[in-house]
Amino acid sequence: MQRCGRGQSAGFFGTVVSGGEQTDSGISDYTDLLSLTCAVFQETGKFYSKRSKLYEEGLELLLVQWDKSREVERNEVYRDLSVERKLELLSYVAVKKFEQEQYVLFEQEELEGYIGEFLGIERRESQGVLRAIASVHGLLIERSYKVWSFSHLTFQEYLVAKWLMENQQWQGLIDDIGNQKFHQVFLLLASILSASDSEFFFKLIQNYLNKLVRNNKRIQGFLTWAKNKADSIKDNRYKKSAIRAFYVYFAQINLSCIQELLHPEKKNLAYTIDSNFRRDVAISYKEYTKDGQFLFSFSNDIAIDVAFSLLFDDDIALPFAIKQMQSIFELELAPQFKLELQFLIHLLPNKINDWNQKEWKNWLNKMRHSMINNCDIGQEIKFTNSQKKILNKYYNGNFLLVNCLYASSYSLEISQQIENALLLPIAEIEKRKRKSIE
Repeated sequence: MQRCGRGQSAGFFGTVVSGGEQTDSGISDYTDLLSLTCAVFQETGKFYSKRSKLYEEGLELLLVQWDKSREVERNEVYRDLSVERKLELLSYVAVKKFEQEQYVLFEQEELEGYIGEFLGIERRESQGVLRAIASVHGLLIERSYKVWSFSHLTFQEYLVAKWLMENQQWQGLIDDIGNQKFHQVFLLLASILSASDSEFFFKLIQNYLNKLVRNNKRIQGFLTWAKNKADSIKDNRYKKSAIRAFYVYFAQINLSCIQELLHPEKKNLAYTIDSNFRRDVAISYKEYTKDGQFLFSFSNDIAIDVAFSLLFDDDIALPFAIKQMQSIFELELAPQFKLELQFLIHLLPNKINDWNQKEWKNWLNKMRHSMINNCDIGQEIKFTNSQKKILNKYYNGNFLLVNCLYASSYSLEISQQIENALLLPIAEIEKRKRKSIE
């Protein structure tokens, strides 16, 4: 990368925002965060691990340092605004647009209207302010004739988060937890809130998610099963909340798509909560792709459940699944369970084709019955479409909550309290609250 001194930082920053080309009429969007990171480093001599801090410094560079370096005739109204007031204006514009279904592109008249509303000026003056923002900083750019947007969506998301923080408008954001477009706003807001505000924000999220499922008996029963299943795991190498998340996901796929469940790069809440879980999954996946022997990186009970589930996954060859299931005799098994398995394996034909479809179905039903009785897994869980939507929103919301926790500067103790309560049934949450008061 070409090195440059601080005197060149304004020109370098032009490359950041424009994607390589500077013009007098305006600046197109920057292409990646690396360029922004380099530009901020040239000015501050620092690298920031938090994206929110990077955006904060980047905006300050645009509004302060670069403003001084640009020889552009500026609008008088805009010129007289302080940096803080300019940020407030941009945040107001960002929020007004983000509230809409189409939240990226502005019609010029609409954009000028927001500027006029905020500054209390006439349309002609707001047009001048818009042109000043475009020519001086490039934070707003004209994509096509009289169609505008922020130079990059991440700036808009950061400005929305900043506005929500300063105005404490969190409750409205919580209601949008299922809306994908707000996810980066959640993460950015979590990273800029103070410790006391963070605690309140995270508990708002957790309470909202618990209310989603509080009165649904079927989902509460399902969460109770996942909690009991996690508590039954004897090995303590994984966090209980991660085990609950694993089985919530496991049960929802109904013993299918097991390869997806065991892929370390797939979106899975359990592996996000617990790095040990992710590590073991990564090891197992590597062994699976190498020679098919992959169960023994897991804890004993989870390895048994995974081995059984392979039998019911249509995407996995039955001979391979049977081989994996037979390998669990090397694990710790209850005596009665071991006898049942030996009996069922003894029933198997010498060749796969010696049994017809009905015979295989009968044998698999016996195996499932054994799984239910001995491992408390394999039950067919039926949810209505409405319940599926609620459960999906609940699971994804908890996933977002965990990512927000990790994005924040929250205390480890409070973070663990929230994490320990993830995916618990309401009865258990209330039981723990009563116990903490005693």
